[in-house]
Formats: sequence, C-alpha cells, structure tokens
Amino acid sequence: MMVTAELTVVYDYNGVLLPSPSPDMPPSMVKDFYSTMYPDLLNASIGPANHVGDQLIYKFERSVGTKG
Repeated sequence: MMVTAELTVVYDYNGVLLPSPSPDMPPSMVKDFYSTMYPDLLNASIGPANHVGDQLIYKFERSVGTKG
C-alpha cells in the first residue's frame, strides 16, 4: 500500500520560515513577492530544496559583498 502526503512549501530567509503564498508559485516569484517586506531578497539566490518532515524548504541565501 502506498501512502501519499502533500508537502508544504516554505522558504527559509535568515532563519525566518516564510510560507509559500500559493502552492503553484515558483520560487523566483515567491522571492519577488517577499522582496517588498525583505528588500535584501532582491540580491539573494535560491538554494536547492530540502525535504524535512512534511515540508519542502527552499533557502534564500543573501549575497555577501561590499558596497562602493
């Protein structure tokens, strides 16, 4: 017998877990959606998804650099 479970997609940004606004929304659109609240996301990259329990977690990784 095979059991299927629906995964919840969340995004980890600097230790804060952000829920996906829509299950059909790709990670790049989620990044754009949350960039209004977290402007650093504009320059962030999207890491690979990790399966943890019943969650699929993508990590937004801030770009490290110097200004000027």
